[in-house]
Amino acid sequence: MEPVSSNDSYSSTEITEDLNADPESDSDHFMIVLIESLSLLGKIPEALEAIKKRMKIEMSLIIHRATTLVAKRIGQPGEIILQQNQPHYLLELLEVVFDLFRGVAHAHGTVLSAIHRVIKASDTQIDLGDTDIYTIDVVWSEIQFAIQVLLGDYLDVQNTATQQGQVTFSESASDVAAFFALRRRGPLKADQRTALYRFEGSSSAISMNTYIRERRQECMAGTANEDDDDTYGEPLHNTKPQLLCKPNPRNITVVFCPLMSFVSEIEAAIRIQGEMRCTLYGFITDYVKDIFIEEILFDIREKLREVTIDTDTFRRTTDANILKLLGASRPLLQSTATVEQLIQDLKNLMHSLPNYSPQFLEMVCKMLTIFKDSCYETYKVLLKYSGDGDKPTRVFSANWTKDEDISRCLRSLPNWPGIQHHHSHRQRKEDEEQDVEAVRKRNQKETDILTDNLAKHLLDDREVLFEVRDHRTLANLQESMVGVY
Repeated sequence: MEPVSSNDSYSSTEITEDLNADPESDSDHFMIVLIESLSLLGKIPEALEAIKKRMKIEMSLIIHRATTLVAKRIGQPGEIILQQNQPHYLLELLEVVFDLFRGVAHAHGTVLSAIHRVIKASDTQIDLGDTDIYTIDVVWSEIQFAIQVLLGDYLDVQNTATQQGQVTFSESASDVAAFFALRRRGPLKADQRTALYRFEGSSSAISMNTYIRERRQECMAGTANEDDDDTYGEPLHNTKPQLLCKPNPRNITVVFCPLMSFVSEIEAAIRIQGEMRCTLYGFITDYVKDIFIEEILFDIREKLREVTIDTDTFRRTTDANILKLLGASRPLLQSTATVEQLIQDLKNLMHSLPNYSPQFLEMVCKMLTIFKDSCYETYKVLLKYSGDGDKPTRVFSANWTKDEDISRCLRSLPNWPGIQHHHSHRQRKEDEEQDVEAVRKRNQKETDILTDNLAKHLLDDREVLFEVRDHRTLANLQESMVGVY
């Protein structure tokens, strides 16, 4: 496949060189002149082999140089940059890398067009021997590989990869539990095991690391021989570039949309047909689906377990700072605050990774189902006691809710409309401004109705909630359920 280049205008004109011109002012023309010169010398096969041999190395060095450029913009030492742990530095790095790789692809397109031109225009057949002319697809393939290596470092792919099975979604209680079931993680790799002691802080190690860092900076700046080895005998272009933020799976949330936009550019450049996708697309989607989403599920499972297994979590309320953060005016349970934060996190993920919004929405629904069931279990425990023969029985007021006549009567009481509209700020404000005597009369009427019903039945102490703590728990549970749902 011959590349499509913006320099087709050169194909019908004679190539001339102005020795007084700056090559950087028209780099495309300069590259075409070089190809013409190599053709006259019969060095096209050697040039092709050199380009193919150096392509992967140069892609790696571009990542190094881009990292150095962004680090200089930040203006802080590498150790300080890493401690700041700002994921937007990774986004800035990718934007620089994308621009550089666009230039690389354009340059290769110019070179390939020039090579095809000289072969076609040559009076004699140019003998390429066993050398094949590479295509622009090869260039984009190397670009994708370099980006994958870069992302692998920042997304901590090796340390977060887990061996987890797929779970199908359904509405049954068992499947809801399975959806957030604890995933079994694979055995630790050698590089994941915690070392008993390290030497990074020793004076000799600090000096050695400083020397290696200087050598790498020389290589990235182009002032060193790139074929030299570092102290450990490893080619400098194979060394890892400096990290601008700590490796973390959540770094994908910052760069996902720009990555997918660049993927579209790649697929347009290599003219992918039908439903086929480029390798970078496969890398990103596989990572999000098989690693990142599984990590999110694991984190949700752990936090839900903390707020549902321990029944005391339904008695502990949040502090004033969290209430202010959530915009709540009444006490909320800590478990409710945790669920609310998880929901907000999933909503943010829907914006950061819009392609996976359905999966995150399903997580929200499943999580709310689990939390609702847990709240209902707590409610039932509070309202039950051991009756005759140790048979679980509801407290008296709870039994009223099962009687249609009594339930209808309760809803007709003066306080019921206020309960229905308690979430309205205007209604609450009006209630607070009501005349004290009117409130007293309303409560007295309700008391009389309830007393008439209670007079027909001699209550056992166990049928009534006397503990203020239990009343407070029920009230907080009600407020929390309304706050979430």
